[in-house]
Amino acid sequence: VSVSAPILQEEKRIEESGFSLSLFVSVGALASCLIILSVIKRSYIMKWFYDLRIAGKLAVGFGAMLLIMAVFAAFVVNKMQEFDEDIRNLENLQKKVEVAKDLQLQVANVWQFMTDASLTKDQSVIDSEARPSLEAATKDIDLLITMNEHEAETLGKLKNIKDQLPLMFASGSAMFDAYRRDWQQGNRAMEEYDKVSEGV
Repeated sequence: VSVSAPILQEEKRIEESGFSLSLFVSVGALASCLIILSVIKRSYIMKWFYDLRIAGKLAVGFGAMLLIMAVFAAFVVNKMQEFDEDIRNLENLQKKVEVAKDLQLQVANVWQFMTDASLTKDQSVIDSEARPSLEAATKDIDLLITMNEHEAETLGKLKNIKDQLPLMFASGSAMFDAYRRDWQQGNRAMEEYDKVSEGV
């Protein structure tokens, strides 16, 4: 339900960062010129500046401009590095969401195939459908655990799901056996199976 929310928030933040960077570049260039003009307008600097030869005036002007541009360039480079990091974080987040969505699908498949197998009393559905979905879900969880190794809260939830999956499959197998013996026993086993599945 909420797996896409982090991506939308991250994309919005990156777009805002890109706009802020472009705005700052434009404003910074204008500010550089204004600073130079305001400095030159001061009387004692004006006198000193006018006493210089043309070569000296050019050197001072270009030197001041280069200094301001160097400081400004350093700031822009730093911002660009932050922007690149934001892009990498967004790509990692998208990958996490893709795996999480597949995990949701595989868990739903396990639940559905175990239910179908029990109601139809068909063992092949468990072997060819439910068990491969369980294995795929386990791989997804292991991958998500690796990707979220520094996020304690998320890591705890993933490990809990990993612990619950075998219990879900075992409960589904018990439900399958119960339906093969007696329909009423199967119905009671399904209630238990649904309770276990809610924890996944």
